[in-house]
Amino acid sequence: MVRHAREERRLTQQAFADLAGVGRRFISELENGKTTLEFDKVLKVARAAGISCSRETADADGRNGAGSIRTGVMPWA
Repeated sequence: MVRHAREERRLTQQAFADLAGVGRRFISELENGKTTLEFDKVLKVARAAGISCSRETADADGRNGAGSIRTGVMPWA
């Protein structure tokens, strides 16, 4: 998803990283499916890519849960 959004905008990884406020290496790792615990950076990249994140208040089976962030299909590539 991130790579597709970046390529649609015809941006290099560096230009996209600058737009998102993260490092180029982080963009490369995200596009190649590397897992990360740097959720704040993932959100910055999602915003720059135009990927919306919504907070869910129910578990997958419909029970009320603590909430989770749904971002669409993973990995981000």
